[in-house]
Amino acid sequence: MPILEEMKNIVVLFADSLRIFDLVSNRMCSFEKSLAWGCKVPECAKIFVFTDENFQEKIKKILPFTAALFVSLIIARCFMYSSKIYGLKWDVLHKVFVWSGILFMFGAAKTFFDFNSRFTQYFARASFAIYVIHQSVIVILGFFAAGYFKVPYALQYFALVFSSFGITVLIYEILKRFKLTCFLFGIKFNQ
Repeated sequence: MPILEEMKNIVVLFADSLRIFDLVSNRMCSFEKSLAWGCKVPECAKIFVFTDENFQEKIKKILPFTAALFVSLIIARCFMYSSKIYGLKWDVLHKVFVWSGILFMFGAAKTFFDFNSRFTQYFARASFAIYVIHQSVIVILGFFAAGYFKVPYALQYFALVFSSFGITVLIYEILKRFKLTCFLFGIKFNQ
């Protein structure tokens, strides 16, 4: 009866997530108006639930089930769309589809992308500065690409993605060498 055990794990997982949502939302309702950065209670609850290590391990264990559920729901949604089946069935299927997709993606990320290398260590340290810098780089490059280069949009897009990534990392490498720019961009200064 491994399928029944998997179903039980899914029910326990949803019950745990709902219990944590309820706990977090009850505790944070009084603070909702004081959250200056505009985060609403459900978004805060998601952060608490999905960063819990036990929750992530449970999701990792049921990955084959969530993958099968997610793929079967994709097929069901395609069939319902082509058959023009809407209403309550569509809405319920949509909720289950979204939840199974979220659980599948988190489980797949925990299974396949939870590793440590020089690449991940470098970008873990650089992530905030790259996040701050990349918007300006994209706007400047996009302005010139749209105004001066008459090439197909798909080519402009890929050129913009790769060139902005390279230029952003280059700017980060320059900025991390000076104490003042490290302070301004939240970079840990290394002597």
